[in-house]
This record gives sequence, C-alpha cells and structure tokens, in this order.
Amino acid sequence: MTPAASADYPRIRPTLMERFWGRVRRDGRERAGIGRCWRWTGKMQDGYGYFPHRGEGSRMAHRFAYEALVGPVPKGRKLVNVCGDKACPRPDHWSLGDG
Repeated sequence: MTPAASADYPRIRPTLMERFWGRVRRDGRERAGIGRCWRWTGKMQDGYGYFPHRGEGSRMAHRFAYEALVGPVPKGRKLVNVCGDKACPRPDHWSLGDG
C-alpha cells in the first residue's frame, strides 16, 4: 500500500484558490493592445467560465478572479468584457461598467 492510499495519512484537499487557479491557463489568444487572454478550463455556462464551489456559493470565473486579484465589484456596478472572450478570467480584460 502506498502512503497516499494509507488510512494513516489524512487526505489533503486543495484550497479554494488552488482549485480555481488550477483551471486557468495563461496561453490564450493574443489580443492587440491588451495582451494574451487566459483560458478557463473548468465548467462553462452560457459561454462564461463557471466556478462551482461550496461555502460562498458558485461564481462566474471572471468575477472570482477579479475579486481575488483586484478587489470586490462595487454595489451597482458590473464587469464588462473588453477582450471579446467571455470565458477569459484575466482581470484586466474586464472593466467596471454601470449596473
């Protein structure tokens, strides 16, 4: 029996951030003036990356990345895609728009 399969060792679960960033690839299409898109490799919903998780509830991948790296989206505002790829979770490919 290998140590990973032994009952003597606790199962180590990845953190929420490890699970999220494990689904992001930074090798997407190059966009003129704004750089390369990041590819979301997880679940999709209506063309958007979708990150289901327990605790705070499921989120759209671009919003999760924006809030993790930039900060919360102010109340009454929304994120507007500027790169043309709704599944791109790169925060600087989203701007704040009016709600």
